[in-house]
Amino acid sequence: MVSSPLLLLFCAALVGASPGRRLQDEAPAPPLWRKLQAKMNIEFCSKNTASELEPCKAEVFQESLKGLSLEEKKMKIDAAISEIEAKKKKKIAMIIHEVPTSIKPLPTIPNPNPKPNPNPSPNPDPSPNPKPSPSSNTNQDSKSMYDEFCAKDGPKANSEICTNTELSSYLV
Repeated sequence: MVSSPLLLLFCAALVGASPGRRLQDEAPAPPLWRKLQAKMNIEFCSKNTASELEPCKAEVFQESLKGLSLEEKKMKIDAAISEIEAKKKKKIAMIIHEVPTSIKPLPTIPNPNPKPNPNPSPNPDPSPNPKPSPSSNTNQDSKSMYDEFCAKDGPKANSEICTNTELSSYLV
């Protein structure tokens, strides 16, 4: 008969050696549409260096992929994906921390014995609605780039970027 510690050790070894299992720190590969978005941003921004579109302001999108080795292209696309993901995370964080406009603050009850504030704020009435950051336009800018890049009858209209349904539906 097999002892239970040996059986437990055997099962743990099987689960740990499973090919589908990854370390939690290891990020999954980005989806194809995200790679295509990064590639489109690089191609567009490297040809339109004076563009005011938000993605083009990042240095990673300003150098063309032409003339780079396959490994250099892969590294550049990975860096572009990281930039896109960082902006997406920042936008989500800003949305989470944004003050909702539909919720009104509770009325305050006046204090019968008010104490003077020794450090008055220079801006006593801060706006409850912060101005949207430039990164909030990132998706709109990517959509504009996509529309121009994939213009009907344009040279790139039948490219992998323009025919990928996941990318086009993400940017809509």
